[in-house]
Amino acid sequence: AVVNPGYVGIETCAECHDQRVAAVKTTRHYLACTPASGVKAPGFDPPRRCDTRFPGVHFEMSRSGETFVITAGEKQYPIGLVYGSGGKRDEMYFSWQDGRLLRIPVGWLYPFDRWGADVDTARILDTHPSCLECHNTWIEHIPGTPIRYRQDSMLLGVTCERCHGPGREHVEFHRKHPQEESARAILHPGTLSRERLMDVCAQCHGNTRLLGKPFTFRPGQPLETTYRTVQAKHREDDTTTNQVQYLQESKCYQKSKMTCITCHNPHSPRSGEGGCRKCHTPASCSDQPNQPEAIRQDCVGCHMPQHIWMNSHFYTTSDDHYLPVAPRSEHRIGIYPWGKQAVLLAWLRKQTDAKSRAEAERLAEQLSEYWLKEAEARQRAGRLKGAVGAFREALQITPSPAARERMNAVIARQTELDDLFARFESTDPRNPEAVQILTKILQLKPDDARANAELGTIYSVTGRRAEAITHLQAVARCDPSDSSGLTRLAWMANVEGRPEEAVVFCAQAEKIHPGEPMNHFIWGMALAKQQRWQEAERHFRITLRRSPTHVGANQAISETLRHLRQGEEAVKFARRAVRLSESNDSEALRALAEAYLAAKHIPAARRTLEQALAVAERNNHPQAATIRNRLRELR
Repeated sequence: AVVNPGYVGIETCAECHDQRVAAVKTTRHYLACTPASGVKAPGFDPPRRCDTRFPGVHFEMSRSGETFVITAGEKQYPIGLVYGSGGKRDEMYFSWQDGRLLRIPVGWLYPFDRWGADVDTARILDTHPSCLECHNTWIEHIPGTPIRYRQDSMLLGVTCERCHGPGREHVEFHRKHPQEESARAILHPGTLSRERLMDVCAQCHGNTRLLGKPFTFRPGQPLETTYRTVQAKHREDDTTTNQVQYLQESKCYQKSKMTCITCHNPHSPRSGEGGCRKCHTPASCSDQPNQPEAIRQDCVGCHMPQHIWMNSHFYTTSDDHYLPVAPRSEHRIGIYPWGKQAVLLAWLRKQTDAKSRAEAERLAEQLSEYWLKEAEARQRAGRLKGAVGAFREALQITPSPAARERMNAVIARQTELDDLFARFESTDPRNPEAVQILTKILQLKPDDARANAELGTIYSVTGRRAEAITHLQAVARCDPSDSSGLTRLAWMANVEGRPEEAVVFCAQAEKIHPGEPMNHFIWGMALAKQQRWQEAERHFRITLRRSPTHVGANQAISETLRHLRQGEEAVKFARRAVRLSESNDSEALRALAEAYLAAKHIPAARRTLEQALAVAERNNHPQAATIRNRLRELR
């Protein structure tokens, strides 16, 4: 069972820290996830409709008293949780259904005062644990289920204990010793080393992927014990705004001891404006005297300029796809001529004299041209979403029908790619059409890692070995954070009788994606083929820690344990494999029978083999003859 490791919740903290808690409740961290009562968007009352880019699919929003509902077809989804309540960007919605927390693919876009739909999907899907983890303090997972949670266990929002660690021991101590003024049994992040303090922020403000179970990271631990950090090729590929990576790439970070909290007070809703002046004086900026008095103090505007990020975008109308919600600040602190120009342009446009207006027109033309050239460069490099972002920067400065037409052409190409992937997902990989779709994708975007991985996988099982290898080798070149090509090459090597080579591929994949379950499963299979049983067992256990319902890994570790003369332990895993396959897999049943034999449970082995034979004959499985012969031996 999953046990609460000691989280007590923010209201318990308020017993002694009421003023601090009151301040925290005004922050975006606290409002990262709220109950349905946190809905602030005006788009429910009166009822409204949100179209999607998928023909015939739309959502309807309504309110009845205190209940907010999103309707898709005949199904109603009462809102259970809200991300971004009352914010300046987007408000997203989730609905509880039988322990499942479903994500509704629409959001209220505050800057545009309208609904927006996901560009990528119109499906209502289970919420991924890593999504919950960055918006909440603690939630209990229901054991034995893939993605289900206990609703009454949730500690919503990013609150005190995400940075200070579970507070139960701290609370118990100070309730027993109320006279003690120094904090006991609790972590103060300010006492951490610089690296560990940055790790606290990086778990959500970096490009991280969960390695194990969610909500297991504790402040003070090295980040890599719980997460792997992904280096995206381009900013539009980031899964978050990735502030930590970009900050660490800046000279300000590298030549000082600054951390995130140098500029940001996590207990305050708005901070950071005076952070620059902790290290720099006005004289530090040689260009400051050349600027109008009103903007000389705007260090952030010039050196951390806001710009459009395309890692989060929506569909709003038939002629406006890939719409980002709001600009975000650049965290790679540096010198950005376009940033300074944007600050100056904003000031000039507020002036009324003819000279300022003329200078504003000149500067707007110059800045717009910069972004149009940037858009062209990104388009040539195949960075379609990045190009859309650059076009939007240009259009924001100077609305131009010609520039919008060029942007729409890029959007049409990106939409074609997305539509092709959607078609592929609904196509049986054994259907020749699947190859045609993936080939078309690679014609449009030759460096697409996913398309190379999928096409290489299909070729690997259809006998087109040379082509499979070509595409699978391309995966890591296209996306250095994608290990799937190497893992599939390992599978091919093992199937073709080259287990030693398979182990090498698996080790290479592990460097890219530590702990990936399928890679460790294939690694274990290759080691088992070499009769390296103890090593194989270790890799199967890694697979099962991450993916406990993996039928093949449960069966494989059972067979490995038999060779290690651990019959009873082998039975445990073999039973689980049979249960997971709903007793309809003759190979899993045969493996259970062999485990029973290893544990000297002969009658159980005989009954299980009879069951395996019945399943094999019913499914016309070629293994039926082998099972029949084994049964004769037992009789």
